[in-house]
Amino acid sequence: MTQKSPAGGSSKTVVLVLLLFLGSWAAYAQAPTGQFTNSITFSPLWDFGGDYVLTNEWNSVSLELVHHANGQITGVRTETFNMNSPRIYYEGSAFDNGRVTSTAGGVGFLTSWKGTVRGMAGGVSFVGSKTAHGRWTVVPSLLALQNEGTCRICIRGHCESKTAVYQVPLPAGMTGNWNLEFTIQAQGNRLTGSAVVALSNGRALNYSLRGQYNPKTQVSTLHLIGTGETRGTAMLATFAGPQMMLETLRGTVLGQKLRFPDGPF
Repeated sequence: MTQKSPAGGSSKTVVLVLLLFLGSWAAYAQAPTGQFTNSITFSPLWDFGGDYVLTNEWNSVSLELVHHANGQITGVRTETFNMNSPRIYYEGSAFDNGRVTSTAGGVGFLTSWKGTVRGMAGGVSFVGSKTAHGRWTVVPSLLALQNEGTCRICIRGHCESKTAVYQVPLPAGMTGNWNLEFTIQAQGNRLTGSAVVALSNGRALNYSLRGQYNPKTQVSTLHLIGTGETRGTAMLATFAGPQMMLETLRGTVLGQKLRFPDGPF
């Protein structure tokens, strides 16, 4: 004998399953909140600020550079030149100024400076002038900078130009790796909060964020706007799912162009 289900039993089961599905989907489709971290590997970020020493047979140059969030490079240099034959000695200091370059050929920066040198040549003291400009390029495989520069020095009405190439290691801790860390609050599908670009050397660049969450696609679109020293810089990014996995990124940080998924340019 076959026992029949009570009238409407099957329809009640369908309704219950549908309600459970809708409830779970609604919970899954809620806007993300909390703290999230994305480790960025597609494009390094380089902070060129730090101390450098450039030396050759007769020259020794010490540099103290500052890398500003807008890509500007400033700093101070001191130089000593000491040659025995003929006997020439001088020293001087100057302010460096430049800007980061970010192209398909690589990342680096240009600098130029002008200063006064004082020393002795042939036992006679002198005051002269020196100007220079150079191009610095990151060598990622060596975690180093290669510098190609041209300088012009004028002493007692005689001027001479020369070109030199140096290679120096990047400051300690600078590997190009970085994290994008952010904290999000949601009001419905509207997102607000803060973000930090955390560099490998411990430097943190701060941003405020605002954006929207699309519950149908589960994609969050965030505008990151620079605050404090990063004021005037911005990024636009999209993230997928409740775990906020990075999908796209456009912007410029420390003068370096970021483009994902199309690579750095």
